[in-house]
Amino acid sequence: MPPKARFSKEQMLDAAFKLVRKEGISYLTARSLASTLGCSTQPIYRVYGSIDAVKEDIYNHAAAIALEFLMGNSEDPPFLSIGYGFLRFAQQEPHLYHLLMQSPSALETMLSGETPEIIFEQIR
Repeated sequence: MPPKARFSKEQMLDAAFKLVRKEGISYLTARSLASTLGCSTQPIYRVYGSIDAVKEDIYNHAAAIALEFLMGNSEDPPFLSIGYGFLRFAQQEPHLYHLLMQSPSALETMLSGETPEIIFEQIR
């Protein structure tokens, strides 16, 4: 029987997200995440299967944060609020902004599902 995982998926995602926020997505490898967690790479592969699965969760989490910025201040006119939201996001989260704006798959994730409807409703 394999040993019980010392780290949950949420703990791994949190550590990975902090790495990406600080260093950028190119810094995220199984080894860098394992080093941050203080373990070998085996628990990461046991829980996630691959580093790409970790990155997919990072993309989704970054897209959710970007949406919060885009919704912005409800007191401003919607177009202005969305524009300012992009600017604030780029300033305050440069690595996440780069991740979403440079990655077609992440940007697609951010603009899929209910996200456009939320933005369109804000504009209406």
